[in-house]
Amino acid sequence: MSVPRRSSAQYVPESTTVPAARAHVRETLYAWDLPFDRVEDAVLIASELVTNAVVHAGTDLELTCHLDAPGGTVRIEVRDLLPMRRVDAPDQVAGRLDGHRGLVLTHSLAEAWGVTYTKASKTVWFELAGTARMHDEPSDEPSGQPPDRQPPCPASPLLRIQPVQPVPSPRTPGPFMTTSAVPTSAIPPGTLSPGGVEISPGIGEPGLPAPILPAEQLFDHVVQWARASTGADAAYVLVGADDESLKVRASAFDDPAGAAGHDPAGTAGHDPGGAAGHAADGPAEPSGLRPALRPALRPAEATRLAIVAHDDAAVMPPPTGSTFQSLATAPLRVSGKRLGLVVVTAEEADRFGPADISRLEYAAESLAPVLSREQQTTGHNGYRGWLGFLAEANDLLAGTLDEKLVLALAAQLFVPRIASWCAVYLDDQGGKGVLEHVWHADEQLIGPLRELLAGCPAPTSHQVREARQWNMFASLEPAARRISGSHVLELPLACREHRFGCIVLGGPGDDDFRPEQVRLAEDLGGRFALALLNARRYGEQVAVSQTLQRSLLPAQLPQIPGIDYSIVYLPAGQDAKAGGDFYDLFPAGRDRWRFMLGDVCGTGAAAAAVTGLVRHTLRALSREGRGTARALDSLNEAMLDDEASRLLTIVHGELERLSTGNLRVSVTSAGHPLPLRLRPDGEVTAIGMSQLLVGAVTEPAYRLDTMELAPGDVMLCVTDGITERRRGDAQLDDDNGLARLLSDCTGLTARAVTLRIQAAVREFTSSPLDDDMAIFAMRVE
Repeated sequence: MSVPRRSSAQYVPESTTVPAARAHVRETLYAWDLPFDRVEDAVLIASELVTNAVVHAGTDLELTCHLDAPGGTVRIEVRDLLPMRRVDAPDQVAGRLDGHRGLVLTHSLAEAWGVTYTKASKTVWFELAGTARMHDEPSDEPSGQPPDRQPPCPASPLLRIQPVQPVPSPRTPGPFMTTSAVPTSAIPPGTLSPGGVEISPGIGEPGLPAPILPAEQLFDHVVQWARASTGADAAYVLVGADDESLKVRASAFDDPAGAAGHDPAGTAGHDPGGAAGHAADGPAEPSGLRPALRPALRPAEATRLAIVAHDDAAVMPPPTGSTFQSLATAPLRVSGKRLGLVVVTAEEADRFGPADISRLEYAAESLAPVLSREQQTTGHNGYRGWLGFLAEANDLLAGTLDEKLVLALAAQLFVPRIASWCAVYLDDQGGKGVLEHVWHADEQLIGPLRELLAGCPAPTSHQVREARQWNMFASLEPAARRISGSHVLELPLACREHRFGCIVLGGPGDDDFRPEQVRLAEDLGGRFALALLNARRYGEQVAVSQTLQRSLLPAQLPQIPGIDYSIVYLPAGQDAKAGGDFYDLFPAGRDRWRFMLGDVCGTGAAAAAVTGLVRHTLRALSREGRGTARALDSLNEAMLDDEASRLLTIVHGELERLSTGNLRVSVTSAGHPLPLRLRPDGEVTAIGMSQLLVGAVTEPAYRLDTMELAPGDVMLCVTDGITERRRGDAQLDDDNGLARLLSDCTGLTARAVTLRIQAAVREFTSSPLDDDMAIFAMRVE
């Protein structure tokens, strides 16, 4: 009795979860004897859903597979512990760049899908209906492994096949046969009995399942019947190959001697993996089939047949040079498209007549749906595999903005899936091709291949407009050919109006590129060019940004006799060099220097633009002889005049060396954390009083606060990125936390003080910087 089946696995959100989940689904469904295409559909959808759970939920998850025995319905569930994150419908995520493509894929492939929410979890599920071939007994296959046999081929709607007793050979007269052909009247209605099989119209008795045969066995049965029923010496089924030629799929001969006589070369030109021919004479093997010789139709004859064969079944004159005297063919056609031919031949002239043509038409009509279904399945699986490959390639290329890494990734995407080796040429400023990257499936051949390529003229983008053969290796010696291969393809590296160079690919092994491989290479080359364009644009933007940001910081700081100082600046944001915090230290006269440490409200480029204005304005006002307080008054007026200006906190001061050896510090703190003074005995005091922010009100009337520092004293100035560093609701400067840190820095150099403060900031919380930070420490020698 059939019972439902269930398998589940639990995972943690880490990098190995998705491949492990894919393997679990594949092994489980193959163990349940599901067909290949439905297993791969389930693996693909489950992979997307598990990826979504790992990336977006980030919690432990459970993957469960159900097989409903009565209906043969597979249901797969992915449960995570983040129910508050809503899952959007596919029609609401089209065109979005933040993921959700997995739901569109689920919606396209699954018969049903949905989301179940509970207070503690969220489950995304999908169903694939009508997939299982249920058995009362467990499968004999090892659990978790796909069946190592060719998938059965559904019987043609025109055929019902079952073993029967063998009949005499058509070359030996029997009760229902003549030496020339089997007349229709001699065969019982609805039954044709060639060589041990019965082939009848229809798909079986009402209420009984249609028989299922492996595809090769079905083709062998039909080709045996075609030979026996027409009295031919040989019969063949020819099917279209990738290169649009015809190749032998199945064959049958009158006797081994006759078969050998058809092809003096033995089995030349025939696919060793193709169907074996079968003699119609003699009793059947226990399995209903008996092995025989390989097809004896020469490749040249098959090629000529592909050219001269009629669109309809007909008796034809043999092509010139053929080893037979009689020939009849019938096309295997579906929806007007010819998929192959059923062919019978005889050494005797004028062997075939109208009755034989009818029999060939019957055989062709029987095989055509089976061959069409087989090719559709192969094409569908191949197409799905290429789509998955392109999707993975797109994700990899989109995940990097480094030009060198894009080159390396692209070369390894081509090799070995499409080509045995890949070389990337980029145009230099003069338009000349330069070899930038080489990759070979055999890494030991990368060096020799690079040497070969270096000796050939480099292709350029203006020479290569479409995929074509590259003939630079045509005259190579056999030893060099082992490295380059026999077939080399070049294709342009271009997207939109941008042309970057070209890509040269070595053929897979000794084979030429198939048409679908060329199309895939062109598609991948376009994606590669787009990734290269994005990487170059990003590199240009980063270079411009870093140049502009460096201009916002002091190019050089002065040496001050008798003063040891250190400045540390940490802007928030990836690749940022400058932000809303700023600093400066410059000479202001004999034995006098000015410093500033400030913070523009906000971060990023907008705040950085204001910092450059403030720093250069205060320098200019210093040259005019204005004191620090008056300079801030003027800066306040300038910022109020600019409607787009921001608020600003700043500590601006002047250092003056006194004859006593002390250092006079005159500072104005406009809304900024006050400077701290550390004495050698560990006492910490604040310098001055806090005043209004710059840009807040008109006429703030800033004033100076003055203090003398003795040798051994340390002054520390920081921005609020330090004092307001958060860990939950707590801040680093709560309960004078910064002063306590400074009190432990007695006897340290200025650089050691800044390093101690940085370490304390990192230890306070592990979260990344969310605000710019600046530290200015100065010690009087």
